[in-house]
Amino acid sequence: MALFFIMIDLETLKAAILTNNFTDEQLVELYQSVKTARINLRKGIVIYVPPKFDRIAVVLIGHSRHLNSSNDSQHKFIKLFNRMANQVDYYILSWINQDYNTEIKTSKRFKTSWPNKFFYKLYDEDNLDFNRDHKIMKLSWLAKQAAEQIKIVQDNLKFNYDYVIESRVDQLVEVDSFRKTDFTKLNNNEILANIHRKSNKSEIWNPRFDSVETFEFDHWYFRMNPKTYLEFSDRFDFFYQKKINTMWAGPILPKPHKKDEARELGFDYHTGLAYYFLEKKFTFSHSNHDWDL
Repeated sequence: MALFFIMIDLETLKAAILTNNFTDEQLVELYQSVKTARINLRKGIVIYVPPKFDRIAVVLIGHSRHLNSSNDSQHKFIKLFNRMANQVDYYILSWINQDYNTEIKTSKRFKTSWPNKFFYKLYDEDNLDFNRDHKIMKLSWLAKQAAEQIKIVQDNLKFNYDYVIESRVDQLVEVDSFRKTDFTKLNNNEILANIHRKSNKSEIWNPRFDSVETFEFDHWYFRMNPKTYLEFSDRFDFFYQKKINTMWAGPILPKPHKKDEARELGFDYHTGLAYYFLEKKFTFSHSNHDWDL
């Protein structure tokens, strides 16, 4: 691969950019990018820019409790998705702002915090036919609604997304916007998520061989093709059916307890997914997120 040394007059470039109303923050970021590129070019380092997907769907579900904070993780996520695809359609599903006197508070800025809201809806928790304290049920229920909307859009517009990404809207993560990223290709039944064995995060948890006790993952982040996502959306039905089966009610959906009591019982709503994966036998070929590859 050839190296190209480009000398840029930053003052001239700044004047040109200002005509398009770039913010000071964007100018600083551009300057840092150019500065980093010059250093790397002098050292003979080739910067790999991964090819973009054409169009992806990003499903953001759950409570929007952190959007009122000063943390800019959401903006870093937006940068990641923009680097990933030419068009990013956001499907954002959360709950009507209510205060149940709990630690979870939804955000009043939720409606204006995300660009390109292809589908946006706030649901009433009081209309659910299961206990709203069951987090994994609530996330799975929102994901099922999102999958139905994605199917409607794809059927009506006669196309398929390259990939569907699901994450929690309240998730705080660190995404380095200048890091080299290689967006891995995925096949049917294959999911990209940071799912690993408890004993070693570099070892991928395999539902064909491993047990629930060895299952662990950190951030709620899943990427897969749309066909696999439609299959993945049936997990709400899986948990709902298991809820009425007393044999499964303990390990997956314990009765609501205080936070400390739930921790003592060893219940982690992330771990509940292990029961689902054991039955569905999805493949996890990479134990990383897109920004860690």
